[in-house]
Amino acid sequence: MVRRREVFGWAMFDVANSAYTTIIITVAFNSIFAGLIVGPDAGTADKYSWGNFLWAAVVSTAAFLAAVLSPLFGAMSDVSSARKKFLALSVALCSGATAALYFIRQGDVEAAAALIIISNLGFSLSENFISSFLPHISTPKNIGKISGLAWGMGYFGGLLSIILVQSATGLVYESQHYESLRLVGPLTAAFFIVFAVPTFLFVREPTVALSHTTNLRQAIINSYKELGATFRNLRHFRDLTRFLTSFFFFQGGLAIVISFAALYGKQVIGIEGKWQTIFFVGLQLTAAAGAFSFGFLQDRIGALRSINITLVIWITTIVLIYFVKPLSAVFEVDPKLMFIMVGNFAGFCLGATQSSARALVGLFSPPERSGEFYGFWGLAGKMAAVTATITFGFLQRVFSLENAMLFCSSFFILGFLLNLGVDEKRGRTAAARP
Repeated sequence: MVRRREVFGWAMFDVANSAYTTIIITVAFNSIFAGLIVGPDAGTADKYSWGNFLWAAVVSTAAFLAAVLSPLFGAMSDVSSARKKFLALSVALCSGATAALYFIRQGDVEAAAALIIISNLGFSLSENFISSFLPHISTPKNIGKISGLAWGMGYFGGLLSIILVQSATGLVYESQHYESLRLVGPLTAAFFIVFAVPTFLFVREPTVALSHTTNLRQAIINSYKELGATFRNLRHFRDLTRFLTSFFFFQGGLAIVISFAALYGKQVIGIEGKWQTIFFVGLQLTAAAGAFSFGFLQDRIGALRSINITLVIWITTIVLIYFVKPLSAVFEVDPKLMFIMVGNFAGFCLGATQSSARALVGLFSPPERSGEFYGFWGLAGKMAAVTATITFGFLQRVFSLENAMLFCSSFFILGFLLNLGVDEKRGRTAAARP
């Protein structure tokens, strides 16, 4: 039975954790880190390239750690019937390290990097744990709608967090305003904790589990056994394997967009202050609309087909972003406005791609192994982030941020081509088979 209270509680976690991705990764702290904590390069044309490169390295390190740990911790949550406990620990890890960013001063590069790695690790693990509840609070007929609803609500959470942080700090990335910018971390952490409360109040621990051991040592042993059994039976889950390979590539493209969109807008197009606010408010609204729309569409035409539609739009959008300046000259439009228009076109698919992928993994996952399988989803996604962001960070260092952005389209192209070999019906049958 689908319980509305549980669906609401589960969806509120997407509202809660959206503050971290929006404020820390996408909007504010990446600019604070590159521009103020690391500072500009001396005597280089692209004066923030070193800070951008370090930011990519930090995010990639966190993603690598999350990738390595995700399947094991996912399996542990299955064998111990303790998904909520693992979720609570990951939230504490993320919010604690995020709040501690308040104590970072300009030039404290190593300390800032360490806190971002810790907080991002906690955030990434929490994504896996909360997603593993999805097959238990939905049915195959409404899993897309529920996933899209939550992801769409998350963008309103991101919008609310932008308003909160903008009001409290001004988000002016200059040294004389650094004291105000220090509040970014604590405000984000508080937002995460407060809005996650309904999740822990209303979402129940799933009754389907592999075992019920409470002994940590035995849980670890059992987890390794279950992981081994899964690897031995990969042929049985070949459609999930193929899709996760595709997911690796297109999620890499999304990781680049999420990590570098604000930097690209600021450094290449000149979007700052009110322009940045307009851009991200519009992005949150269009992304929410896309997640809601594709959630309903997915339940009608299938998750895989929905994902492929979004990938085609992504490929088109990346090319348009690269040509924003020539297009703005042709149409006699301010490049900032043109970038915002193209960015919001992409935003319509930002939530749709990710929520549809999350739902498809749920359809391909045996209920008793959802923690483990979403751990593999986390493994693919985080390894994508490692590979894509560090590659992109190197390319923008060598070829400039503007030229490197065009490279991003190749990730979406590869993802689309690999999806052509996935059979959604066969994958769902494999998940239901004992």
